[in-house]
Amino acid sequence: MRKWIIKLYLKQIERLKVEIKSIAKKIGTEKVRSEPIVWSYYLLEFFNYNVTKGGFLEDIEEMLRQVNAKLAFDYYVQAIEICLANSDKYQKFVSGNYIDENIVKNKLHLVSINYFGEKIDFADEIGSFINDNLSEVIDRIKYLSEN
Repeated sequence: MRKWIIKLYLKQIERLKVEIKSIAKKIGTEKVRSEPIVWSYYLLEFFNYNVTKGGFLEDIEEMLRQVNAKLAFDYYVQAIEICLANSDKYQKFVSGNYIDENIVKNKLHLVSINYFGEKIDFADEIGSFINDNLSEVIDRIKYLSEN
């Protein structure tokens, strides 16, 4: 799939996330979460934002599996394992100023460098999923907003 098409899809996902958040405020997050494909689209944008802008990822393992983002999942698991293996240092890192020297910060940074070194864009990994499911997600969002 061409990269510019994926970029357009990611823009659409970003817009859908705003709509999904709005619906979640009206009907409750749990009802939105009960629609796995809609929730995955919400998390796709969240994941892409965190990967490109930095940040720690939570509760996205199932989404990465559903969208078949194998490379992103592998690196996600590496990051989680680092945090779990060094929980005290991880807590110090996230409660600190992010500038202080910290082994978890350094290891997570290395995971990010290695991920980007793969030269496989997240958008390329999720392209098929987006292409195959976008119309269904839009239909499910309409359904949620009407009920």
